[in-house]
Parts: sequence; structure tokens; C-alpha cells
Amino acid sequence: MKSLLVVGIAVLLLLMCGCKGGRQSGTQVPAGASKSSPDPSQMTTAMFAENVQPIFTKSCAHPSCHGDAKSAGMQLSEGVAYDNIVNVKSSEDPHFMRIKPTEPDSSYLAMKIEGRQTVGMRMPLTGGPLTDKQIQVIRSWVAAGAKND
Repeated sequence: MKSLLVVGIAVLLLLMCGCKGGRQSGTQVPAGASKSSPDPSQMTTAMFAENVQPIFTKSCAHPSCHGDAKSAGMQLSEGVAYDNIVNVKSSEDPHFMRIKPTEPDSSYLAMKIEGRQTVGMRMPLTGGPLTDKQIQVIRSWVAAGAKND
């Protein structure tokens, strides 16, 4: 009877240690990640030409916005967008770079599309805000170094 109790307690302890808060074994939340953060195992690094520029073209590079009009001195049309945003100071808030490679939280463009801007309105002004997936694509690209690929 005593040995059965010891075995039962040992099994219970193993189960509790193996589950660790109900997470499946083999998956860990990185330090500093929040519950609302996307699952890192499902994240891929976005590429500028393939993933980011199409978002700008569809949502931002309209003639009256960041297309021909160059609103806020920033044109996001294909072929010129990269040079207008990466390591370029924001004209609205020069304390920030429009895109600061590896630092999406300090990149003013990310702030504008997320509604965390210090000046002006959330972007884009027309067509509604970008989807969470579109924002994550841009953030992933910035976090990976904002390469012109």
C-alpha cells in the first residue's frame, strides 16, 4: 500500500513538471514575450519586395497619399519606397527613424500603422487600418534588419 502511494505521488510530480503550466512540452515562450505575441514557431522573416512593398502599394501608395503626392515627404511607390523609409528621420517626429532596422518598436512607420504615433493620425487614413497580419509582416521585416531584398 505504501509503495503504491509513493508511485502515485511520483507519477503526479512527473506530470506536473512535464506540463509546466499547461504548455505542450517542447514549446517555450521566449523571455519578454507576451500572451498576445504571435507564436514564434509560426513566424517567418518577411522580404521587402515580396511581402512589404505589396502592402504599401495596396494601402499607402495612392496618388493622394504616399504615391505621387509624397505626403509628409514620403513616397511609398514601388522602386522608391525603401530609400524613403529605411534609416530616414521622420518628418513628423525627427526623434524617430521611419524604419530603424532591427527595432520595430522604435520605428515611426510601425508606430503610425499600429496607432502608437506621437503626431498625426494612425495610417493609413483611407481604407481602414492594416490587418494584424499585415502589421506583423512589416514588423517581422524590420526586426530582421529591414533588408532591401
